[in-house]
Amino acid sequence: MNILILHRPQYATSLYHLAINHDKHNVYYMGIAENLADIPSSLRHQKIVRKEGEKTDESAIKYIAQSGIHFDRIISISEYELLEAATIREYFGILGQKTGEAIKVRNKVMMKTILQTANIKVPPFLKLEQLLDNKAMAKQLFACKKVVLKPMDGAGSADVCIFTNIDTLLQALDSRSTMISKLDRDMKEQIPYFEVEAFIEGDVYHLDGIVESGKLRVCQASRYLNTCLAYAQGFPLGSVQIPTTKELTDFAQKTIQALKIQDGGFHLECIGTGIENLYFLEIANRPGGGDIGKIFQMKTGIHLQSASVSAMLNEPITVSSVDSQSAHLYYGFFIFPGHHFEAEYCTIHNIEPFLKNPCLHEWRQLSATSKLTKHISYRSHELPFTGIVKGNSTEILEFMQEIFQLVKIEGLRHA
Repeated sequence: MNILILHRPQYATSLYHLAINHDKHNVYYMGIAENLADIPSSLRHQKIVRKEGEKTDESAIKYIAQSGIHFDRIISISEYELLEAATIREYFGILGQKTGEAIKVRNKVMMKTILQTANIKVPPFLKLEQLLDNKAMAKQLFACKKVVLKPMDGAGSADVCIFTNIDTLLQALDSRSTMISKLDRDMKEQIPYFEVEAFIEGDVYHLDGIVESGKLRVCQASRYLNTCLAYAQGFPLGSVQIPTTKELTDFAQKTIQALKIQDGGFHLECIGTGIENLYFLEIANRPGGGDIGKIFQMKTGIHLQSASVSAMLNEPITVSSVDSQSAHLYYGFFIFPGHHFEAEYCTIHNIEPFLKNPCLHEWRQLSATSKLTKHISYRSHELPFTGIVKGNSTEILEFMQEIFQLVKIEGLRHA
């Protein structure tokens, strides 16, 4: 087969060679030069450099048309290029997810509308356009509730803001003071791309796994400590695996069936006061970010990113054996952000008491001479302090809570 991979995540995370025999197939990687630099030279492949700022789908369509190569598969496991991959497939009639299916796992209003029809609980929501067209209806829908303003196709909780009530939101919109810079700057242009939903109290869970032909192949449940929104605002984020009950797998399968997700990885987020009272938040048809894939493999023996590619290619998924003595363990990860500091560098306080704790499986600290990233990142090598934990769910949750209370990151102007 001729396979075109839209290469965005790090190769060390993606490990495409676990799913694709590069000697058997003709594999082409398209991406910006910086992203393509990490592909192992030992793999038989060709690189297609895309100019920074150039749209991925337009670049790919142009290249394919000019080269005359017939591609059998287009692969993307990045949230930001799922629609582009679907557009390319649709343009050339290539097998796989098309735009009509891809938009349902990118547009949050569309996915919640579909799931509401399927009797899956979702928070009350409206497009921002609808809210502004009928403020009276919006006030009734969101009465006495906190509300969340966010992009309909966002990721990583970027450009998300919580307001104490609908009136506070309306005032912020009127005064262009929502604290979402692109919305405040270009209100008329940006309004069609935002939605508002009621804020639901409770614990946030995420379900991660693989779908094959519309059916769950494997699923692992986890609970967040803090939220992705809090992380975007500068607070640490953690995740702890929990038992994957029948209620949780049924919730995932019903969601996947309603949205007609066929193949690949998925990352589903939901919230509730318990697993018997869940509200759907969002789903992505790709592997979860951060160290989700790493701890998923430690628990299941399945490398999530490459298994996602195997599912898209209808190839067998490789499962490594899990040590029977470790089968009872659960895993988690924590990440401390650095994007919110004005300073270029950082120093870390109070980590020493935790480093010899048996719950801490591994950890990483940003070097004193490494600059902080200025964008929201979940990549451990870009962050001040990260770690993987192991044990039973309760003890690693308590261990992580203690880390969050005591470890402090301080910004420094100079290394």
